[in-house]
Amino acid sequence: MKRAERLKAERQFAARQEEFLGHIESLLSDEFHAKWIPALAKTCYERIRHASEQEKTDKMKQTLRFIEEWKTELRIKVLRDLARFVRMNSSLLKGKEGEWMEQKCLAIWTSFAESITDEHYFQFFAIACDDSDDIDGWRAPLWLAKAMGISKQEVSLEETLEEQVVAFGHGPQRLAICDRLDSEHTDKLIKKTYSIDRTSEQIANRIGCLGIPERAAIDELCVSLGQGAKIPAGLNPNDEDSTIAALLHEALRGKLAGPKMRRKRTKSEAQLEREQIIKDVSRAGFTGPGYCRKLHYHALKPRRSWIEDGCPPTYPEAYKDPKWARKINKEKSSYAAPSKISPE
Repeated sequence: MKRAERLKAERQFAARQEEFLGHIESLLSDEFHAKWIPALAKTCYERIRHASEQEKTDKMKQTLRFIEEWKTELRIKVLRDLARFVRMNSSLLKGKEGEWMEQKCLAIWTSFAESITDEHYFQFFAIACDDSDDIDGWRAPLWLAKAMGISKQEVSLEETLEEQVVAFGHGPQRLAICDRLDSEHTDKLIKKTYSIDRTSEQIANRIGCLGIPERAAIDELCVSLGQGAKIPAGLNPNDEDSTIAALLHEALRGKLAGPKMRRKRTKSEAQLEREQIIKDVSRAGFTGPGYCRKLHYHALKPRRSWIEDGCPPTYPEAYKDPKWARKINKEKSSYAAPSKISPE
């Protein structure tokens, strides 16, 4: 009987841990997308719009360095939330706190990063350079290539230096006269930047370790855990020490006995937004591969539990496999009938 209870507790722990990690990833996605393009790209544009080309180059370099530092801060916030989970489940993770936090932070960040596409990069740079949301018609200025460390000899320019007319959020506007890369080299420049960022994250995941600031944060958090000190705020609200972790702690101590005691799970803003996107895309009449491409455009990826079960990390790739195509269609149908939604 004791062995059966132990196995049951381990299954409960695994399931609720997965739910907690998904919750943190949703918070990370919300935080990132709320600031990256709407705030940071717009701020960059305001700083460079009246500057000389050399000043634009320097300020863009500063912006990109700031973004890398900001990403590090986000990972440290994730680690703080993971530390709270460790505190609530210390008996199950004793002696493995630091290793567990590093492993799960890497997994969360890698899974989240896979939802960022080169199209998001085009959006960022088009707004940061020219406040343009016409990513098809936008051409990168030559000074941006310089900011990326690419010389004029490595790129081809548009044949004309006339002002470009592009679509802005508030109507057609003219871009300032300056040398602009042609369509092909604009594409290569942005995709190269995207590729470099993705490669560095993939290498970190492959070697299984975070950067120096994050590892220093892990050491500090382990000390705080050992001393019972307060853990700084993460992505969760300051007054929330992980409701999911608290429920898990109670469940493993046997305080949740039977279905009558189960608490209704609340959905995060990211989960609600995901459901709404699926509903909107479905109602718009998209089906099959087109439906999957539209979800991918909105930065949605298959459920974490699917990916861990062997599903490709993007909807378009997953739909090529009959097994996952059936699950995708089932998910789509479930959101078309809200009363029957049940997470897999």
